[in-house]
Amino acid sequence: MAIVRACSRCGRNECANRKGKPGHCHECIDKQFRRVGVHPIGHHESPTAQRNFRCLTCGQAGAVAYNSIRNHDHSACEHCSSRRIYEARLRSEPERWAKTPQEAFSVLREAGYSILEKDGKAAVEEAAKIILPNIWDIVDVRCVTCGKESRRSVVHVLASSWRHGDHCPYLDISDLIRQHTEFFAAHGLARNFDGYAKLTQPVPAICLNCGAERRISLSALAQNAQPCLTCAKSIDPDSPHLVYLIHFPELELMKVGITNTEDRRYNRIKAHVKQGGTLIEKVIVPNREAAFTVERYVLNRVLEYRQGATSRHLPQGGWTETWHDSAPGFDLPAIVRLLDRENAPGFDRSNRLKMHFEDEPITSEELASFVKTQDIQVGSDIVTVIGMMADREEILKEVRRRRMSK
Repeated sequence: MAIVRACSRCGRNECANRKGKPGHCHECIDKQFRRVGVHPIGHHESPTAQRNFRCLTCGQAGAVAYNSIRNHDHSACEHCSSRRIYEARLRSEPERWAKTPQEAFSVLREAGYSILEKDGKAAVEEAAKIILPNIWDIVDVRCVTCGKESRRSVVHVLASSWRHGDHCPYLDISDLIRQHTEFFAAHGLARNFDGYAKLTQPVPAICLNCGAERRISLSALAQNAQPCLTCAKSIDPDSPHLVYLIHFPELELMKVGITNTEDRRYNRIKAHVKQGGTLIEKVIVPNREAAFTVERYVLNRVLEYRQGATSRHLPQGGWTETWHDSAPGFDLPAIVRLLDRENAPGFDRSNRLKMHFEDEPITSEELASFVKTQDIQVGSDIVTVIGMMADREEILKEVRRRRMSK
């Protein structure tokens, strides 16, 4: 014979639990639904069963299990909760939370979601105002990585402490490990670590070029740290460097980057092209400092077009130097000529070098070690050709180094 228990909340009515366990009655259960701002629809079946409701504030329909609200006093309506959180955060952090529908659309896209229309097709950004009339609205989305569909809002993303890559709750640790491994490989490193590591946690890695071991974090690689310190030693910062512009049409992104012009196993430009990029322009500058100067100049001119690209968009790295492709274009050679005329950092080295020798010009003794001779037979005569082992600037650099090392 089943045990009949009284409601543990009001004590008057029979408990709704059909197994005779302690619990609440139907009347108290319905009151709790209304207490959290929703009108219950249909009959209560069990504490874990989803029960339909209609919000008493906004009229939105939804479903929730009684176990999820039995001890709560805030709204069970996701739409109202999302609005409450958004409005509160907007007051406290307006610079982060003030978004237009298009910006909210981009936030969800950058979090790894594709927003869905009613027919299940991916929505385009032009439909943002229709799909997101309110910034806090919860919409149907599909994870671009795992393909799972869910309902999310911009509030879920902005309120999250996770700032990089996919926000999909269905992605498990193995997916993240795989993504990290691929990111290391794109930078010429074999990730020598089996488990998951935080983005800022250095992990063991082996250079695929020289075999050297080191510890480095994913975030350091993303910020353009040298993948291999051993290989980096062979890159002369005073040697010519390339500055390049690349367009990623599918991502609607432009990128500026720098690389040394030496023959390296890891070719940054090829890595970007392999991921769908199109090389727009490249220019050679005299040294690494000059390359960084050009890169900073370009990025400062597109500040209002900068976007939150992540490793999901550019697994090969370099996403921090990107901006939306609607920005005005650049003429890299013209920028280099401008910075050269202005003696900007890196471009002023020749002048600094000349100034070093103004008071103490180079002596014939110092110059002698750079002289080379070659005998050439011209008919029956031997002609001795005298030349220099390097160009003028390289000779001046070496003489200055020798003087300073004494």
